Amino acid sequence: MADAVIIGAGQAGIQAALSLRAMGFDGRVRLLGDEAAAPYQRPPLSKGFLLGKVAESELLLRSAHALSGQAIEWLGQTRVRRINRPGRSVETDTQRFSYDALIIATGGRAHRPEIEGASLQGVETLRSIDDALRIRSELAPGKRLVILGGGYIGLEVAAASTQAGCKVVVVEGASRVLCRVAPPALSQFFEKEHRARGVEIELSSTISRIVGTDGKVSAVELESDRVLPADIVLLATGLIANDELAVTAGLPCNRGILVNEWAATEDPRIFAIGDVAVQYHAQTQAWVRMESVANAVWQGKMAASCVTSSPPPLPELPWFWSDQFDIKLQIAGLSHPEDEIILRGDPGDAKFCMFTARNGVLTSVSAVNSPGEFLVAKRLVAARRDLPLAALRDRSVALKQYLLD
Repeated sequence: MADAVIIGAGQAGIQAALSLRAMGFDGRVRLLGDEAAAPYQRPPLSKGFLLGKVAESELLLRSAHALSGQAIEWLGQTRVRRINRPGRSVETDTQRFSYDALIIATGGRAHRPEIEGASLQGVETLRSIDDALRIRSELAPGKRLVILGGGYIGLEVAAASTQAGCKVVVVEGASRVLCRVAPPALSQFFEKEHRARGVEIELSSTISRIVGTDGKVSAVELESDRVLPADIVLLATGLIANDELAVTAGLPCNRGILVNEWAATEDPRIFAIGDVAVQYHAQTQAWVRMESVANAVWQGKMAASCVTSSPPPLPELPWFWSDQFDIKLQIAGLSHPEDEIILRGDPGDAKFCMFTARNGVLTSVSAVNSPGEFLVAKRLVAARRDLPLAALRDRSVALKQYLLD
């Protein structure tokens, strides 16, 4: 009987385990996670969970009891130290697990820039439920929070913390927020909305050092010599792929584990999925490591289909979302900085869609407070059809009409 071992019990790992069972895999399935908590969702950690609107129990993807009921052996607080490819096994400090198929779903860890004072008490990163609980315990009216990084995590925490009554400053090294992930017009919209709600944003700024008193953070000093008083500092400067096991095992890596369209590494018995996997995307003609629930789920299904020789999952357009204040952002597709931008609606109304296109074909859509239009727009992007792009600006014509034409 075959044995499958999955390293990593996040969204991708648990999807692979569940899909193996759904596709008829009758061997042993071991799901190894390094956290004590049963597998849980990470996206709410920077949103509703920080505000206490999402309970810890609501984060669970599956309970330990539910996993056991599907003959999935979940082992928490189990850190794999080595992959033994010749011996087809993985090793912890105290145990050895043999595999016929190995799925690496180790995700990533929050990047910690080398800044003086980064080890002070009160300087946080946000990746795990323990991180979120610790940060949430500090949020209170009047508390001063400085966030390094104006990406989605930084802005989501800024929004939640402002709603909790904190005084928030976001420090971003680029000339705009969301610089690496959104078109300029979308960056401008979110910057304006945050400023209107009291968030202070320092653009083109870098932190010189973090200072403290009696071992606890008290302020942040910028290169401009400005001093920002701080009770909490959040380092939100991105994610580093946990690819060390693969590197040591001799698998090709480049800021993540390189996989083909089947989520397979160069070793036919080893797959990599989720935030740790780097996959070539024909649309952008680039190798991409995608931090997305949808991608984690799809790759988990793909790896399981290869292990079980089942039909692969249908291709799915990458999609993402972000909640900031009362703003719901939904994104589908992958854009390029040189893509044409088509704006449908008025950002001043906080309800609009922003399309990107290349050579007359839609490549992505970003929908703000427009869930109905997003569902249709997502289908239009996925269809990759030639469309009258200029006409998309006209909201008097329903988007679904373009699906019929």
